[in-house]
Amino acid sequence: MQQALDPNYSITASEEILKKLAQLSKPLQQTILTQLKEQLPIHKTTKPRPALFRALGDNEPPPKLVCQGNVYQRKEILKHDSWAATAIYMNSEQQLVCKFNRQQAIGFIPMRWLGRRLAARERWFFQRLSACASVPDDAGDIYVNDQYQEHVAAHPFIPGVPLKGHEEGISAEFFIQLHALVEQFHSLNLAYVDLNKRENIIVGPQQKPYLIDFQISYRPGGLARLWPLKLILSLLQKIDIYHINKHHTRIRPQDFSASQLARAQQKPLFIRCYRLLQVPLRNLRRGLLTRLGIRKSGKADSEVFLEDAVRQQLPKQHLNSEAFQLSYQVHGDSIIICAFNLVDNPIIHDTELG
Repeated sequence: MQQALDPNYSITASEEILKKLAQLSKPLQQTILTQLKEQLPIHKTTKPRPALFRALGDNEPPPKLVCQGNVYQRKEILKHDSWAATAIYMNSEQQLVCKFNRQQAIGFIPMRWLGRRLAARERWFFQRLSACASVPDDAGDIYVNDQYQEHVAAHPFIPGVPLKGHEEGISAEFFIQLHALVEQFHSLNLAYVDLNKRENIIVGPQQKPYLIDFQISYRPGGLARLWPLKLILSLLQKIDIYHINKHHTRIRPQDFSASQLARAQQKPLFIRCYRLLQVPLRNLRRGLLTRLGIRKSGKADSEVFLEDAVRQQLPKQHLNSEAFQLSYQVHGDSIIICAFNLVDNPIIHDTELG
């Protein structure tokens, strides 16, 4: 998890890096903080999420786990929100993305049942869509200290970046493939549901689209032929297509005529009805997080924890001296320290190391 390095500034680092920084003398620590603060346009920080708003409470994803008899070490925590903590694990052969679903109780209400349910549901989608080349496979059961983790869903890491922030240079073929992928979902009586978020669409090698997060995807199961569920499925599938077309027209308007662009700007009735319910709930949640100081604004990227910094591949900047080498990324009005190493130089140990 990224933790605040300074209580009054949006500068965060992992627990491992904080331990290394603690080895430095106080004057050198202050010098580093001062130099980093100069990179921030806004100096008031947000607060880390309290345990209630974290899927694992005060805990983090474990440092290592076992999958299919292979041991994996934790490489990076991608995010930790109210629903799940997601981390990348790796060994010498491959990387896994592991989602640890909700375990933290809400007051006296236990939530472990929800974590188990969410993990089983997402694993079902991985397995059901195993024939789709643009959906990762289910990695298998996850064990920690020989205990089966029922609340964890894992899949192989898909190299790539989110569509959000990487729209430039996207080809028309990308959207043709994305349409075909979603149509394949629909042919199985499924709906993806969450395509409004460009973060959920991964641009892989050779601009191949991938979908990896099925947390709120819809499956009516064997009752799909019943009229109410059939209607819901049809509406959600239309919403999927609407959002693909919306992204396509905004990113590549040159692929459309003026009349097609005008029609694309008109929200269908079912979208307007959906937003009547969705927008107030979203604003209520964002407002609560802002009032609690967890976010500076309603947007997720204003949190101390940078959910998609790894995927975004932000450019790294550096601070170096005779005592240390430090790399960091600037993300809006926050800084995340990516790497920190002490230089093995005995001459400076007495003056700069604590």
